[in-house]
Amino acid sequence: MAYATSAFEAIDKDKNGVITVGELTKAFEAFGFEAKLKQPASTQAQKLVDKYDTNKDKKIEFSEFKNMAAELYNLDIVGAQK
Repeated sequence: MAYATSAFEAIDKDKNGVITVGELTKAFEAFGFEAKLKQPASTQAQKLVDKYDTNKDKKIEFSEFKNMAAELYNLDIVGAQK
């Protein structure tokens, strides 16, 4: 899952070790993923944070991101950037 580390670091723009809904939304928009997601990037970003934010701090730490990245890879979102 080396791609997960690279993807996390690319999305975590302020380098504080967590990904916010805003950062995830911007990443989806920057790579044009809205067409693949079939819904606004902000909606999908919020759904993913809600689903994978196990400690409910409204942020995604790397340990949570690894699980989220697996889903994105299966949807060919992260995989499209290999």
